[in-house]
Amino acid sequence: MTTDRLYGDHKGDIHFVTRNGDNKCISEDIDLMKDLVNVCKKHLKRPVLPLNIELPFFTYGLFKPGELAYKFIEPLLEAAALRCSTTGGLAIRDGLPLLDKQGTRTVVGYLLYFRQDSLCQAYEKISDFEPQQLYKWDEIDIAQSKIRANVLVGKDTRTATVHYDKAEWTGREDPVLNEGLEVVKHMIEEHGSQRFEPGADMGDWSRFFHLQMAYLLLWTAIERYAALCYSPTLEPGEKVKCLGDDRLCLKINFCPKIE
Repeated sequence: MTTDRLYGDHKGDIHFVTRNGDNKCISEDIDLMKDLVNVCKKHLKRPVLPLNIELPFFTYGLFKPGELAYKFIEPLLEAAALRCSTTGGLAIRDGLPLLDKQGTRTVVGYLLYFRQDSLCQAYEKISDFEPQQLYKWDEIDIAQSKIRANVLVGKDTRTATVHYDKAEWTGREDPVLNEGLEVVKHMIEEHGSQRFEPGADMGDWSRFFHLQMAYLLLWTAIERYAALCYSPTLEPGEKVKCLGDDRLCLKINFCPKIE
């Protein structure tokens, strides 16, 4: 059902006004309330696109060549990605880079030109992938050129963020997937070299808890990989399903394929 507007009356009831002029009180019509909820859900799920989708896309994060999300938009490109830079700054939140346009440093990324028949599809994929609570669409100028490009900038680059000193971000340096996994490996080697025997004394509890910590840290790394590879916006169950279809995970028999 398509609506023109909602309004509340003096009794506190909400009315649903359709385009054909029907005026119905939602509190008196359960089916109408369900329709309204579905309309709202559909609207909330719609990806937010940049104002001008004709512009190329400047990516400094997960959609760069060599990063985990590049595979989703590579088939939509008109030409090879162009390495370039802009002026700004980078901050990290939840493992993701946020561009601060107020910065004065060099931020290195890639300029992506999409095929004319894939502009909307490409930007919808990008908007669906990136969390809207962290990013918003904006436009920037590419350094040493007159090119204007769309970019996702951080909504708030100063709250719960860590300053990033380098000019170029890469997911390959994510601490959870590097130092975190090294800690897991070290704890397994130190505390998992022998089996737990039935009826073991209390001295084994410390070893058990160290392995439990390693297990939880390992799953944190797996969740981080799934977020960077398939989208930070996915629910845990959706991430598990994606991992079940992941060729790398299937190759190492890490996660069973989920139908």
